[in-house]
Amino acid sequence: MNVILSEVVNQLLLAVAEEMGIALKKTAFSPNIKERADCSTAIFDPRGQVVVQAAHIPIHLSSMIGLVERAAALVGRGELVAGDMVLGNDPFTCGGSHLNDIAVAMPVFTNGELVGFVANIAHHSDVGGRVAGSEVGDNTEIFQDGIRLPVLTVVRSGAVDLQVMELLLINTRTPGERQGDFNAQFAANALGARKVAELYARVGGAAYRDAIEALLASTEARTRAAIRALPRGTYRADGLLDDDGVHPGALPLVVRVDIRDGDVVFDFSGTSAQVATSINATPISVMAGIYYVMRAILDPSLPTNAGFYRPFQAEIPRGTLLNAMPPASVAVRFRSVQTAVDLVCKALAEAVPDRVVAGSRGWWGVIISGQDGGAAESFVDYEAHVGGGGATSSNDGWDATWSHCSNSSNLPIEVLEAEYPLRVVRYALRPDSGGAGRFRGGLGCIREIEATRGPVVFSIRGDGYRVAPHGLLGGGPGATGAVYRRTGARRRRLPATVVNGVLAPGEVLEILSPGGGGFGPARARDPRLTAADVAAEKITAAYAKRAYGAGAPLGPVAAKESGTYTARKRRRSRA
Repeated sequence: MNVILSEVVNQLLLAVAEEMGIALKKTAFSPNIKERADCSTAIFDPRGQVVVQAAHIPIHLSSMIGLVERAAALVGRGELVAGDMVLGNDPFTCGGSHLNDIAVAMPVFTNGELVGFVANIAHHSDVGGRVAGSEVGDNTEIFQDGIRLPVLTVVRSGAVDLQVMELLLINTRTPGERQGDFNAQFAANALGARKVAELYARVGGAAYRDAIEALLASTEARTRAAIRALPRGTYRADGLLDDDGVHPGALPLVVRVDIRDGDVVFDFSGTSAQVATSINATPISVMAGIYYVMRAILDPSLPTNAGFYRPFQAEIPRGTLLNAMPPASVAVRFRSVQTAVDLVCKALAEAVPDRVVAGSRGWWGVIISGQDGGAAESFVDYEAHVGGGGATSSNDGWDATWSHCSNSSNLPIEVLEAEYPLRVVRYALRPDSGGAGRFRGGLGCIREIEATRGPVVFSIRGDGYRVAPHGLLGGGPGATGAVYRRTGARRRRLPATVVNGVLAPGEVLEILSPGGGGFGPARARDPRLTAADVAAEKITAAYAKRAYGAGAPLGPVAAKESGTYTARKRRRSRA
């Protein structure tokens, strides 16, 4: 019965966390949260241990863990009571990931007893700093990233502290959006706290606490058992980031993975020293990436809670790219964390080739901002352009998708054009961008954005511009990315991974995101799959001949032999 009750409590808490996420997205003001869903929710026990995290964005876990640990200390000192909420974002004082991600946590009390905490995080499109959107690639210190927030009590006994809110809103270019998004975060926590308290009363205090302890213990036991099923040993991989965003020269990242008897240790010694731009990261962000990739490799059905985290340790030397010291900028820490995740997959390809993916780290972020007409405040369009996912030992990579530590959507074209003085000229898959292999890497995408009124300011930061996402076990690399600026008939490539500039009305940014790496030798690919790709215009006949040695032309006749063609034909006949 204890096992059954523990699982029932687990599923009910997970439903509460998911409901918090729905409330947050449905009541938010900014397109970045209500449309792109750049937010996450979680529930914690009284000690600040994660009990459940909703299926949102893995890297957000880092910001919530640090804040809740500090909130638990405040409760212990009697400085945080029922109805209070705290917020924070600073990576060097309260466990934040980067300053745009602001976490809000709330203790849950029943009859004066601390039951646990609910928390959520939302990516705020602008938190001040030297450039609109805050998250810019050539910041040189964290003070340029935006307002730093230590643990601040923002709601007291159910009432918002107006002085704290005034501090937050005066430090952003988009105070109206921020006000609405903060209110959505407060409402989501209030909903979650009420639901958790109801569940606690329904189950009973002792049974609830026992169920949580049993859940964490069983998750830890399952995780250690899954680790013991892996081949023990030491596995290594190294890779490169294009550059630091400003200065030429690729940056090395190195990982050594030691699989032991129920434990795994990740050693990042040999990784580049921290840099004077914004791609630095902190260890808690790296750990969020490790938790994500190990759950995917071991067993995706494992609960996401503190019991799962216990078997994993990391050795990350201080002063390096993945353990930066203040006042380092961490605005674009995503580039480094994504590459670290890719390297863990690359290292473990020797141990479990059927459970990892080829390189998927290509990523492009574009922020377009300005003032539209007589608007009282600036607009900030925050968009991360999807690329190709890496192939696996049994499937082609996903086309045009977020990969690894993020799970947000792109902004629908209709919303972008309604909200901002922008027009999407083209949005399409990028042919020939997936790495060749027995299974092909996913395709990147092409997105062309025109300024309709202006001028507007753009800020671009990305990876996979020079260093292609790698293939595995004989698979080819994905295509590198590129960004072009088009003025009338003139088209020119922007030369760096970090570019800031101004678009006049009628000018177009053309973003070509990288493709994913292939898996296995190209000569082993089923010719019917190649024919289907040509028919679907995912690859050209010339590329098919060059990469796979396929006869050209490959067109509709060959495509009729493919499973894809047959399945489509069956669907049409049924219709």
